[in-house]
Amino acid sequence: MATATVMLVGDDVYEDLFGAGVELQALLAEEGLATRVRIGAGALRDAQTADGVIALYRAAGELDDAERRGLEEAVSGGAGLLAVHSTAYLEDDELAPVIGARYVDHGPRPHESRFAVQLAPHPVTAGVAPFQLEHEHYRLAVQPGVDVLAWREAPYGREPLVTAHSYGRGRVCYLQFGHDLRAWGEPEVRRLVTNAARWLAAPTTTRPNDAEDTNPL
Repeated sequence: MATATVMLVGDDVYEDLFGAGVELQALLAEEGLATRVRIGAGALRDAQTADGVIALYRAAGELDDAERRGLEEAVSGGAGLLAVHSTAYLEDDELAPVIGARYVDHGPRPHESRFAVQLAPHPVTAGVAPFQLEHEHYRLAVQPGVDVLAWREAPYGREPLVTAHSYGRGRVCYLQFGHDLRAWGEPEVRRLVTNAARWLAAPTTTRPNDAEDTNPL
């Protein structure tokens, strides 16, 4: 049976980290993945154990050097990575190529609103209808060669919400949603997660930048 590990790093002062852990475990299990939740990312120190799908949600917590190296080795070796919300808030650029996107800021105020989510064709968005969601804003810097699968129209242009790419032998999906339970209560967000789990768990030999470019930006 394919496996998944939900890794929660930090605390829930600014994000609903532990509520997200419950929802992610349930959604990954619905896809038939034997899923467990870990507090912290210590398992990444041994890349041999970091296979299957890794759902990583960082909030006010950092990975140390060994954990960052372990994550990169796990994904490049074939693990799937679902990076959630503030996981893209990086202290340095080391993990930006792995995650595919990096938090820049919240953009102009207000820092959250109700907005329409637009979608591009991809296995992660298959069967997902355009929808509206009230959520926190993130302005992101997307890495070259990364596909933008969902976005909103912001005052400064299109703001990426979901991205996907191949990294070595693994696949990565970044999901900007997940600030609080409003996201997990939206059926289309839940469908994005289960689609992503299916796509991430599928074997691939794709090298970085080999994926078809569906970037609408």
